[in-house]
Amino acid sequence: MHRWKLSREPIAYQGLFIASVNLLIGLFGLSIVTAVQVGLINIFMTAVLTVVVRQNVTPLASPQDHDCNKLTPEGT
Repeated sequence: MHRWKLSREPIAYQGLFIASVNLLIGLFGLSIVTAVQVGLINIFMTAVLTVVVRQNVTPLASPQDHDCNKLTPEGT
């Protein structure tokens, strides 16, 4: 299965996306969306995007390649 590739700064793009959605809500939907609803939208977007980003970055504690082989520094 082909996974969506993120660049070297996936968290920055996540933050930019969430800020953009908030800006659009503020500019165009302020009268129909309450502050509590905006907060709930932010929580949902953060949770979903965190899962997407987490699946596309290599954890530092136990790095593995796409075939689940443990990655080690060269020369060890």
